[in-house]
Amino acid sequence: PPGWKTYIHPEGCLYYCYDSVVNFDRCSRKIHVVTQVDLVHDGVVETIEKLAKLAYSHTCQYSSFPMNVDLVLELMHIGETVIAGYYFVHHENRCLFWLQDFDATVILQECSGVTELSHMRMVTAHASRRHIDLFPHTSALHSQVLRQLQQIIRFAISDCMTSEVSAVCAFSIDILKNTLDLIKDVDGRSHQFPRSQNSSYVKWRTIGFRHCQYLNYHGQQCARLSRDQTVHGDTYQERSLMMRCLAPFLFNAPYEHIHSLHKLYVDSIVNQLDWHNFVQNLNTKMQDFNLLATVLLSVNVGFLAIQSVDEGGGYSLSQVASYVSVISSFGSMLLGVNIAKIDSLCYRCL
Repeated sequence: PPGWKTYIHPEGCLYYCYDSVVNFDRCSRKIHVVTQVDLVHDGVVETIEKLAKLAYSHTCQYSSFPMNVDLVLELMHIGETVIAGYYFVHHENRCLFWLQDFDATVILQECSGVTELSHMRMVTAHASRRHIDLFPHTSALHSQVLRQLQQIIRFAISDCMTSEVSAVCAFSIDILKNTLDLIKDVDGRSHQFPRSQNSSYVKWRTIGFRHCQYLNYHGQQCARLSRDQTVHGDTYQERSLMMRCLAPFLFNAPYEHIHSLHKLYVDSIVNQLDWHNFVQNLNTKMQDFNLLATVLLSVNVGFLAIQSVDEGGGYSLSQVASYVSVISSFGSMLLGVNIAKIDSLCYRCL
């Protein structure tokens, strides 16, 4: 469309940018609009431009309104009604804002107990980086951001080397080292570099670290220093009567698994790396159990095939014990195969 520029995200998504200077009754504004709405359809361009001018016209009542901001517009279909959604982005302050009162519960619900403004500030900064990740052409990547990311990764590697429950990031040491090697190839000698691929990748990695800081109350009095440390004080339900009765017969294995799950699920947060290690450890144990069950099944079948054992008519103590062992071994094999299959499907969904 006339006046609009078309950009393609490195992942393939199409979006549009519009720059213009509009004179209103009380002020003059330089508007910059970003949208993912398909502007090819009739009347869509006119609608987006009218909405952009309407939003910027309301900014004239604010004398301190910043100049270099992005306005993101989207058209949302709710039933048969079309509703326009928007937000402003100020890149220098790294924040999102609206012209009306905004219920921040939507963006704060991932982390409970957010009361400090400094903690909320991390959410808006995270959202502004997410905006650049979605629209990388709207902002150039400064060399300072690249240096900060390199420092964060180096510290994360050293922290992961000295602690198995580091709360600095949710990545393994191998991923951190590979990331550090990749960003070394990014040319940071200039003050800023507008390559969308570099900007998108660096911002994406920065988002991951800042998101972990937000979830772990970074910079707050109650900061979480390790992944298994609770901030709110988790409360667990009392063990059921069935578990208390069956646990001794299972060598208290249910209690061990529950203890491991409690260390994984802290303050309603599950770390993917810890979950992956837990599933791998569980699969390894299941494979050992299946191997043992296969050996016991073969031994019991061979034992029952002995002619002298069958003199009891199938009701001797040794025969009954062998039959119970066969059934238990076969059930253990089936259970192990099903659990391994479920764990594999669940991990691929993460």
